[in-house]
Amino acid sequence: MPGPIGAVDTAIVLIYFAVIVVMGVALSRRQNSTEEYFLGRRNMHWLMVGISIQASLMSTISYLSVPGEQIRNGLMFHAAQLGVFPAILVINFLLLPYFMRRRITTVYELLERRFDLRVRMVGVVIFMGLRIIWMGLVVYTASFALTRITGWELSTIIVAVAVVGTVYTWLGGLRAVVWTDVIQWSILLGGSLFCIGYIMFRTSTGLFDWWEAARLVPYQPQPLFDLDPRVRITAFGIIVQTFFAKVCLHGADQVAVQRYLSTPSRGAAGRSFLAYVGCGVVLSVVMAVLGLALTSFSQYGPQGAGWEGASHADEVFPWFIAHSLPVGVRGLVVAGLLSAAMSSIDSGINSLSAVVTVDFHQRFRSDDDRRPALWVAKVVTLLAGLLAILMAFAMQMIQGNLYEVMHKSTGGLPGTLGMIVLAGVLLPLCGPRSVLAGAAVSMVCGWLITFSRELFGQPWGISFMWIIPGGCVSGLLAVAILSRIFPEAGWERRRQQPAN
Repeated sequence: MPGPIGAVDTAIVLIYFAVIVVMGVALSRRQNSTEEYFLGRRNMHWLMVGISIQASLMSTISYLSVPGEQIRNGLMFHAAQLGVFPAILVINFLLLPYFMRRRITTVYELLERRFDLRVRMVGVVIFMGLRIIWMGLVVYTASFALTRITGWELSTIIVAVAVVGTVYTWLGGLRAVVWTDVIQWSILLGGSLFCIGYIMFRTSTGLFDWWEAARLVPYQPQPLFDLDPRVRITAFGIIVQTFFAKVCLHGADQVAVQRYLSTPSRGAAGRSFLAYVGCGVVLSVVMAVLGLALTSFSQYGPQGAGWEGASHADEVFPWFIAHSLPVGVRGLVVAGLLSAAMSSIDSGINSLSAVVTVDFHQRFRSDDDRRPALWVAKVVTLLAGLLAILMAFAMQMIQGNLYEVMHKSTGGLPGTLGMIVLAGVLLPLCGPRSVLAGAAVSMVCGWLITFSRELFGQPWGISFMWIIPGGCVSGLLAVAILSRIFPEAGWERRRQQPAN
């Protein structure tokens, strides 16, 4: 069944595809080493890197799940931004200096230096699982929206989005990823601002009117603080969740750490994180205003009439794009959805390629293996794109609204990955055996929280807010206790240190 998108909008989307592929072709001429392909020769500008990180970790989910979550449940979850600011202290003054003092390509190289090969491989496997799932989720959410906007087949959109993202990443490496991420983030922000302005123009309303309309919606109570972990969202809980999520992702996820390593100095890396925070605050404010505008629009319609659009909160924004925006502008907003998806796909693919090349190929290759590392990196890039497509189809099986799916899909992986790196930095007496045991505790705890409702029944379902904090803290506590009970773990660590 043909969708509302027409020839003009389709042409705009195709032009957008062509432009980013051409950028990949242009930057491919510089790809003559893995240092360039993975790290842009370590001379990337801090502002571009910060925007790129924001674009990579934001994705289509922010474009769709944030307005949908707000329309359904109100503004409380925006308190999450307050958790970013204490994370600045941990990331800029503890983790980034630790990374930047060492000339590495992947963060997991540090795990072998600090512990042993087993810990490094555990970190690598967790990261690969995390990013493959995340890329599949991003491709699925983009395709979910575009199916409703265009009427195109879901499978066709999934393949097209993943293939285009893979192609320009394969051609241009990290430099192409960063440049296209900056463009894609600008399109995403511009599309959101235009939608706000368009609703304001079409309905002759403004922010005050939207606020008053939102106050009349009978949202479920969302307290500032509650000791019951089963409460879906509280201000305190979402702030804690955000703090741990930022520390774990920016301190242990190769997607983020690789960007910091591409900057020329520790100071530039720190400024990149601050740029990331600034972009996140700007986007959060814009998306909150857009959520208010869409709440009002979906309650009363453009002329005060009853709403005749989508009834499901996650589908309101796609319906608005498809049925309310003018021709041409609709194509630009669709390009924004695509750009949000591909900014996460390209980052995940490039980082997976870096990890497989450095942590597997270069670490284990024999003297007889003559395959160039850059050739291996490009082959892995193509395979990662294929995995993203397969995982996107699997994402349809996870239940919940998009905001919950975003957190539930990766379960205990982010908390465990962050815990391993934090243990190496914060607990000098711990050794590989206690860290591996702590990782097992963290993983089990994270997944039990993730599927507590399914495993133990509705009355025992713990909120998604506690997945990452619960997994990370439980693992760190286990490592701290075990390293005290079995002090030989600390002795192993001290034995590996060079004598002064």
